[in-house]
Amino acid sequence: MCISQIKKRKHRIGFIRTLQTLTLKNLSLFKLSAMTIPENEFIISFARSSGAGGQNVNKTSTKVFIHWPIGKTAVLTEEEKARLRAKLANRINSNDELVVMSEEERSQLQNRELAVSRLQAIVAQALRVPKKRRPTRPTRASKLKRLEGKRQRAKIKAGRQGVDI
Repeated sequence: MCISQIKKRKHRIGFIRTLQTLTLKNLSLFKLSAMTIPENEFIISFARSSGAGGQNVNKTSTKVFIHWPIGKTAVLTEEEKARLRAKLANRINSNDELVVMSEEERSQLQNRELAVSRLQAIVAQALRVPKKRRPTRPTRASKLKRLEGKRQRAKIKAGRQGVDI
């Protein structure tokens, strides 16, 4: 699938292209634990990256944004969507989209792959249900060890006191 929309948006550097022609051959589907997200469910956009990089930073749009609309996805159940919204509230924008950004590399392709893998890791981590803690009692040996340590410490402190004459 190709996304061939090009939008122009005013930016302090000038006009930049936020969406570019994009062919997602190697990123068409990616696994999240036991599910796959089709490529038509997330939107990839690009912007000029910041920081060091010389003229390359000023000429190329290497920063990658991935927007994944959680409410519209057919991959997750309503319970999983609610769990994502609760766990990732600070990463979800007002349009109910999970937004992931990458600008570490100088290459747009590498940043795209990093962003997809980061999205995968974030969602997999949020969907993982932690094991319920089973309360346990301390063993007799651990209690005795703790009390012996307290006795040792008390002897050390008692030895610091001055001797009465």
